Amino acid sequence: MDPQIEPSRRSSPRTAPRRVVGPWQLGQRLARSQQSAVYRARPADGSSHAPYEYLVKLLPETLRGDGAALARFRREVCVGGKVDHPHLVPVVDAELEQPPLFLVMPRLAGTTVRELLVAAGRIDWPTACWMGRQTAQALGHLHELGWLHGDVKPDNLLVADDGHLTLLDLGMLQPLGGLRIDGPVVRDDEGDRKGASADETSPWDECARRASLQGTLAYLAPEQILRAGVPTRASDLFSLGMTLYEMIAGRHPLADLRDAELIRAQLYEPVADVRDYEPSVPESLADLIAQLLAKHPLRRPSDAHVVTRHLVEVEIRALQKRRASA
Repeated sequence: MDPQIEPSRRSSPRTAPRRVVGPWQLGQRLARSQQSAVYRARPADGSSHAPYEYLVKLLPETLRGDGAALARFRREVCVGGKVDHPHLVPVVDAELEQPPLFLVMPRLAGTTVRELLVAAGRIDWPTACWMGRQTAQALGHLHELGWLHGDVKPDNLLVADDGHLTLLDLGMLQPLGGLRIDGPVVRDDEGDRKGASADETSPWDECARRASLQGTLAYLAPEQILRAGVPTRASDLFSLGMTLYEMIAGRHPLADLRDAELIRAQLYEPVADVRDYEPSVPESLADLIAQLLAKHPLRRPSDAHVVTRHLVEVEIRALQKRRASA
């Protein structure tokens, strides 16, 4: 039994103890990592036949003394309690003072974009546009609240049977326009050290290690990898561009690269045109993806609302073309 979870006092000796945290009864554990454990849940004072319609996210006991982990958890609760948007999941309850520390969210039905890609290989570009537009709308709301999502990727996009998309996981939130993120800028010439011994750590490996603590390396913007400057809206838009590319092409643009190689490519190497993998993509969409993947944040679209409008225009043109050919 998880040491943070207390058996319910109402359990009889003849029945298995119910696992409860606060007013919530826990069901099946869905995920566990060093950062959290996630369980299905339902109100503990409800019917024993009630469905598990919520998720409880527990902060592990080992992280109670970790100031950074506690700060991330509190941010997730604070922002999750404020979100009011159809493409984001709200936090409906939490405990931040007495252990076990937890937060509670509605449990949504659906399939992640990652799972869709594994099953189908790729997603047709009109559908990818639709999914990307919903993601951009969710990001626009978060950015208006003053927060960077920090971990946009196929694994964090949940698609319902009717196509409604929800952006998940606010665990990597960072304040927009906040304090400078500590960490050195890695220059190009630092990556070309010749004759380094096998036990030395290259700056690219160190950069990868630091970046992995802030999000998923393959989707991080160059400025996040370097940890230079303050987080901006454009950082999330880069991650959205990577995700759109992968949905349409059926592969990550920098697939099969190790961390150090991925770092260099992410920082300096141009990404191939998405039409190299899917020639039917309209030029306007290919151009948008290229802009989203610009190395410098100032060369990307100015905000998520601009991206939303562009994707809506692509969707409308695709629908018009489909109707004309019907």
